[in-house]
Amino acid sequence: MKELESCQLCEWRCNVNRLKGELGVCRVGLPEVVLSTLHPAPPASFDAFMAGCNFKCLGCQNYTVSMLHEKGEYIPPEEWAELGLAALNSWEGRRINADRLFFTGGEPTCSLPWVEAVADYANTKVNFDTNGFMTADSLERVLAFSDSLTFDIKAFSDDMHRLLTGAPSKPVLRNVKYTVENALEKVYEFRVVVIPGLV
Repeated sequence: MKELESCQLCEWRCNVNRLKGELGVCRVGLPEVVLSTLHPAPPASFDAFMAGCNFKCLGCQNYTVSMLHEKGEYIPPEEWAELGLAALNSWEGRRINADRLFFTGGEPTCSLPWVEAVADYANTKVNFDTNGFMTADSLERVLAFSDSLTFDIKAFSDDMHRLLTGAPSKPVLRNVKYTVENALEKVYEFRVVVIPGLV
């Protein structure tokens, strides 16, 4: 996780030393898991809700995970991978047909080196749930280890995207386009925000 010494995982490229406790937009030093749980919704999975987010969404549904994360903690990747594999193989995991690890949050891009280490160690299916606001290099890394991706697209117009998230839409739409053109088979779903009278 040496790259966290000068973090440039997302398009903010904060360049802060997260290993020394400096915080960028995502407000996370070392990657923190806030919640781990089996989840039956398609795709059935064992989920890691990662602390921190590079957006500041109006009406964020996971604000306690993305911005407050008092209950988050660093768990070594191998330890969490073992926990995940055990959950997938548990009676409940088999009952719901859970077949993958699912990284969400917050925004898991903020914890990309940790997620990569878990995926490498676990050697099982992985879903990456993202807002898409990552560098092109980070997207290539995500595509390399993910079996499925879920994109949360907050808005298509830049003005509306900035209003809703505090961030420009161009990197998100670039990453969606690249994924559709180069790895469409990995797209599990695109989710869009609907706010009556606004979006």
